[in-house]
Amino acid sequence: MKRAIPTILTVVFVLGALAVLRQPDAMLKWLEELRFGSSTSATSGEAATPSESTSQFANVRPDGSPVTFSPCSKWTVSINSDYGPPGAKDIVNDAVKEIRKATGLKLSVGQDVDEPTALDRSVYQLDRYGDTWAPILVGWANDGLSSDETGGGPGMVENSAGKDTYVSGLVALNAEGSFNDSPAQLKSALLRGLGHVVGLAYSQDSNSLMYWDGSGSMEFSQDEMAALKSLGEGECVSTLGSGGDKGLAG
Repeated sequence: MKRAIPTILTVVFVLGALAVLRQPDAMLKWLEELRFGSSTSATSGEAATPSESTSQFANVRPDGSPVTFSPCSKWTVSINSDYGPPGAKDIVNDAVKEIRKATGLKLSVGQDVDEPTALDRSVYQLDRYGDTWAPILVGWANDGLSSDETGGGPGMVENSAGKDTYVSGLVALNAEGSFNDSPAQLKSALLRGLGHVVGLAYSQDSNSLMYWDGSGSMEFSQDEMAALKSLGEGECVSTLGSGGDKGLAG
């Protein structure tokens, strides 16, 4: 069976510049984030600026369809709130419910975890989670992110049909970010991060929640809601397999 090496795409906002960080292992299948329809492949520390295209999907296949989670599978969102503000878990729950309603994906909040919130996170962690894909992780970092930064993204592998599919993801929030002081702003930051995890790209529309420099709306626009609905209508992958054999049936 064909084996695909899992990785995770991480994105960090630094003073309005979007940097793409990759895991250092040379054997990993490098991901290219198709932001606004154009391919970028910045290495750690390089800025990726928006293009003029308006694709709403973070990653697309050669046929133009977005990369998605399988809508036929159940997906767990785990929380490490060690450095989060009071009431953080309730706000995460509310944000996950909103994403689940918008996409139709079978997302649910699982048990709390002690996994550190790290941008070089792997989508397969045998010692921590067993022989399965690591859950989507929402957590707060007390280092590695500057003030008011968030990071994270979708975790993607290739199935046996040669198609990319999402199997995990990360939303990393800075423990020192000012959004933590406001439940409404924190929920907006979580929606933004979770929106990217399920496949939304960053937008050039300053009235959208996914506006690329983080200064847009606090709610999804109508166009973003339509895109989220499309991301919940992707191809069903009948057997996602496990992180151990990396074999995914198309």
